[in-house]
Order: sequence, then structure tokens, then C-alpha cells
Amino acid sequence: MGFLERCARDYGDFVPLRLGPARAFLLSHPDLVEEVFVEKSCSFNRGPGIYRNRNLFGGGLLASQGGAWRRQRKLIQPAFQRERLAEYAAGMSACADEMMRDWRDGETRDIHREMMRLALRNIIGAVFGTDSERVWSASGEEIAAAMDTLPEVLLRRMNGPLLFTPESFPAPTNMRLKRIISRLDAVLYPLIKARRAQPVGEHSDLLAMLLEARDEADGPGMSDREIRDELVTFLFAGHETTAAVMTWMWYLLARHPEQRAGIEAELQRVLDGRAPSAEDAGALVCIEQAVRETMRLYPPGWVLGREAQEDCVIGGHPIRKGSILLMSAWVIQRDPRFFDEPERYLPERWADGLMKRIPRFAYFPFGGGPRICIGSAFALMEIVMVTAAVAKRYRLDLPDGSKTVEAPIQPAVTLRPKGGLVMRISRRQDA
Repeated sequence: MGFLERCARDYGDFVPLRLGPARAFLLSHPDLVEEVFVEKSCSFNRGPGIYRNRNLFGGGLLASQGGAWRRQRKLIQPAFQRERLAEYAAGMSACADEMMRDWRDGETRDIHREMMRLALRNIIGAVFGTDSERVWSASGEEIAAAMDTLPEVLLRRMNGPLLFTPESFPAPTNMRLKRIISRLDAVLYPLIKARRAQPVGEHSDLLAMLLEARDEADGPGMSDREIRDELVTFLFAGHETTAAVMTWMWYLLARHPEQRAGIEAELQRVLDGRAPSAEDAGALVCIEQAVRETMRLYPPGWVLGREAQEDCVIGGHPIRKGSILLMSAWVIQRDPRFFDEPERYLPERWADGLMKRIPRFAYFPFGGGPRICIGSAFALMEIVMVTAAVAKRYRLDLPDGSKTVEAPIQPAVTLRPKGGLVMRISRRQDA
């Protein structure tokens, strides 16, 4: 991250780089990002770090391209419509309550690990619905173990020479990836097979929608492999990014007790002690602003890549086919040209229509254009529900002596706190 920041600061908004044997460019202005994501999106595919892990993501929404991607997006989109989110919200709050049953006043816990487990439970709940408890009891630890090690393996494959080698090459990292894939396949394919044997209409979860999805009324459905690819995509992208955001938000609120007090007062006013629901989300303004500001400082997709599929021009610069363009939300969202006091945590900056005043892609924590994250609304709903459920009962504080020390960052697929994030849990006296 520091290298990208220095490149942008010292050399401007368009910086040529080398990424192994490939020519790369760092774009650090919102207009350039918009040109790539929106105006000329058809000229680019996902960055090589995603689609060169085909054995893992297969033809899922994260890795598919062109017509195959458009078909998948159309089939999956109904699962993330607004009315569906309300159905997921109650489960998110319930999973948070279940997590807190093990918490004890005054103890310390690795909050990043807690948020990882919670986010995984939430996405499993959305995917498997009424079967989620059985799935978690039987296979939760197996899925969690695979997902815990996957970011490190992907980071190793995306950095260095492995990025340009096939997954079949017998390097240790590739062998680890192969074992992770085998573990996930051993869990997911039997679940798909079992659900296919059940009557249509018996379930209303994400898996049911994938099984029932059709291009046309009488068209073919998705194959087991296609459904498996989407499930892997949901499980990975649906918990890794959300858990990171929630972790950094607890960290920032602990360092800024005045903002935390504002959230607690809002929860008392809006909820008055009851559990949060989807209908409350619009009234929890302080939480929404805290989430926006957290994603500005610690964006879940901190650097996004695109690979040129044809010769084109971006910002007046010629781009050859095969070139890789890098766009870093970490760099742009901390740029003083677009945000006053960009290094400060100021949730209130979002209170007066800031989104309408800044350039369109000065803030893009979920990407943008046709390939904007399909689950962004789901993630935002989840973060709001979890924050409300936890903050109305507990305060999370950094251990004594660490409040003035910046938590070290591990820039992997997302921005993780290096070594986890230990925090002290205190039950609120007014809860």
C-alpha cells in the first residue's frame, strides 16, 4: 500500500509499473477509474489474480467474463433485491446474539476472528436458509478452515511469479490451493445433490434461487458445477470483505469514543432495547456514516485490477492488449484533493451530501460500473445489523497502552489487521 501511495504522490495519476512480465499502470484519479470501470468496461476483464484461479472460482460471478458473466449476473441478481435483504436481516441479528452468548464481561478476544466467524455464519445462513444450522454443525469448521487459509494462499499466487503460472504447476502454494478446493468440493457437492432431491419451492434461500434460476421460462438451469462456483464465490467474497470492515470499524470506534457515544445514543433512541430489524436500517444514520467512513479509510477492495483485452486509450495514454491497470481505493480515498483531512476518522463528513459533491469514483469501496459488487447492499445491511446488535449491549476497547498505536495492516485480498485484533469486551451498564 505504501508503495502505491508513494507512486501516486511522486509520479502523478498515471504511473507505468511492472507486474512480473506484464506491463501495468497505476491510475489514481476518479476520472481515470470511471473511464475503465464504466466508459470502456467492455475493453477490460478482471485482473489476472481472479480469473487465473479458475479451479477455485470456476465460472462463478467473480471470475467469469463476457457473455457468461452477463448470464450469471442476470440469474443471480434477484437474490440480492431489496425485499430479499429484509429476509436476511433477522438472521444476521440472531447470529450476532448467538456469538455474544459466549462473551464474558471484561474478557479479551480476537475481534477479527470473531467477525470472520460471524460473517461466515451469516453468509451460510443466507445461502442455506433453514438448513444452515445443520450445515454449520456438520461442516462449519471444515468450511471455516478452508476460508481462513484461502486469503494467504491467494495472496501468494497473486504476488510474484506464481501469478503467471498455471494452477497445475507443482509449487507448494498451488498444492495448498488444491487441498482447499478438495475440502470445499467435498462439502458443497453433496449439499447441492441433497437439495436437488427435495421438492421445488420447499426453500427460499440463495441455494434454492440458484437451483431454480432459468434463462427463460423453460430454459436450462444451472449445472452442479456452476452452482458450486457461485457458492464458493458467495462464501469467500461474502464473508472475507465484510468481516474486515466490521473489524476495522470496532477498532476506529474504540479510538474515537465520542463517535461511539453517538451510536449508542442513536441505538437507545431508535431501538429502545429491542433487537434491530431491516426496517430500522434507514434510521440508524450514525452507524451508516461510521460504516462509510470505515470503508473510506480501510476499503474492502483496496486495490482492483483490470486486464486490457484490446488496444485502447485511457486518459489520453495508449494501453496495449494484455496490460494490467491497477486502481487503489486506499490511495484515492485518502487523497486530500477529494477529502478534507483525509487521514482523520470523521463519520460526520458524510452527513451533508458529500457523495454528491465529490467525483463519482473518489469513493468506490465495492468497485463500480457493470461489475460493481453484487452483494454490496447485503454487506451494508449485515454490517449495520451486527453493529446495532453488538453496540447496544457491549463496548469493545483496545487493551491499555495500545490506543495511540496504529494497528499493523496485512494487505492481503482484503485489508486484515496483522496478527488479529485483540480487544476488551465490556458489558454496557445501561444495556
